[in-house]
Amino acid sequence: MAHRCRPLAGLGLCPAPLLAAPPPRAVFGMPYYSMGFVEGVAVPLGLLTVAVGLFVYRRRRLGGQFRASAVLVLSVVLAWEGLGNADIAYLSWSTDRHCATEGGLHVYRTVTTDGFLGDSAIDYWADYGFAYVEKLKPRSDGVAPVVRYVMEDGKLTWKRHAALRSRYEYSGLGMQGVGYQLERRREQVRDRDTGEVLGELVSFAIYPGLVDRFVLAHLPGTWTPWTCGDRAPAGTGTYSPAHGMRLYSPKHLIKATLKPLSHGGDTR
Repeated sequence: MAHRCRPLAGLGLCPAPLLAAPPPRAVFGMPYYSMGFVEGVAVPLGLLTVAVGLFVYRRRRLGGQFRASAVLVLSVVLAWEGLGNADIAYLSWSTDRHCATEGGLHVYRTVTTDGFLGDSAIDYWADYGFAYVEKLKPRSDGVAPVVRYVMEDGKLTWKRHAALRSRYEYSGLGMQGVGYQLERRREQVRDRDTGEVLGELVSFAIYPGLVDRFVLAHLPGTWTPWTCGDRAPAGTGTYSPAHGMRLYSPKHLIKATLKPLSHGGDTR
């Protein structure tokens, strides 16, 4: 059974899957999200019917009986194409509407700070210019629920503290179903004092239609759903082997909204 990889589940990206979803082709000016399994059955069957028809016509045998059978087979092929693509067409239309109106990296305001709440990779963020990052990791005794990560003498160190130092917070709001085979992930950077959202990355995971799902369920390996809303222009983002394109991730949202201070202390 092919298992799916969730590309929007964290700061990283999926590895290249064994069953990569093909790039959506444009149909009536919008992306069409199909793995091609519907056509994979219909096209060979239709071609076989035509080939047999030509053979029978040349031999002039069983002409009447074959014509009736051919009409039946071609009717089944057309019905298969119509029914098999119906949910894909609706999925593609719904996805195009959501991605166009909601998706993307949105920056509402930038601020300066020496650190933020929501990550532990200070070895990465120190190179960007932050002095610390924090995470909430409550203990059973309720003491010192804040873990603050810093670099000391080139080494990552951490200590527990009773209170947060960060005014600004990155948080992922998780996956939310917003339609047929469509999930939205909203990630935000906000001001903890005022609740103001400084920026957000809104992306969508698009899962295959009924026929494609059935075939994938019986194939080995892993597969990655399509995404939209997180595509980055050339020269920005991070290249994703699974999608063959550059994508935005939370680190790009954080860098777009939070700028490091030359001297410590959040600006108010």
